[in-house]
Amino acid sequence: MKTIFFYTQTDKDLFTKNQNKWIEKGVKLKKIWQLKISCMPNIKDFIRKLTFNFFRTINRKCELCDNKFDSLHLFTECKIVEKWEIDLYGDYKRNERIKSSFYQIVNSKVGKFTHSFILNWSIWITRNFIIHNSQVGIHRTEMINNAHHILERNIKITELNQIRYLILKGQKIKEDYFLDFLFFELNISKEIVRKDLR
Repeated sequence: MKTIFFYTQTDKDLFTKNQNKWIEKGVKLKKIWQLKISCMPNIKDFIRKLTFNFFRTINRKCELCDNKFDSLHLFTECKIVEKWEIDLYGDYKRNERIKSSFYQIVNSKVGKFTHSFILNWSIWITRNFIIHNSQVGIHRTEMINNAHHILERNIKITELNQIRYLILKGQKIKEDYFLDFLFFELNISKEIVRKDLR
C-alpha cells in the first residue's frame, strides 16, 4: 500500500530566489504569467525567459553602466538605458513602460503590457548589439551614448513586425491597442501607417 504525504507550500517555496527578490520589489510575476497576450513568439519567449531568470548574468556587472546586474536592473534601474529612453520618448513613457511591464499589470490593458514588452525587447536587443559590436574604449563609449538611435530602429522594426503578426494571425484588434505604439498603427482601412511622433 502506498503512503501519500501531503504538505503545504508557501508562495515563497514556489519561486526561485531571484523571483522572490523580484516579488519583494513589487513585480507581479503571477499576473504576468496569467495574461493571455497575442504577440510574436520571440517576445513571448523573451517574457518567459526574463521572468524565469534565464538571463542570469554571465558577467556580474551591467555591461552598460557597470552596476550590479540582474535582468530587472536593465529595465528599471540602468542609468544608460534611462538616458536612451528619455532622449527618444521621454521620462513619462519610460515610467509607463516600467509600471505596465512589472508592477501594475491590468488584464484589460493587454495592449499596454504587450507594447511595454515590445520596448523591453527592443532595449534587450539594443544592449546585445552594443555588447557584441563594439570594442573597448572610445568607440564603445560613443556607441553606448548614442544608442538611442539603435533603440529607435529596433522599436520601429518590432512594432512593425508585431502589427504584421496580428494581421497574419487574423487577430481581432481593439481600437485602443495601438495607443502606446510610438511609430506605427493600423488605420480604419486596416493599413499600416506611420504615426506622427511629434
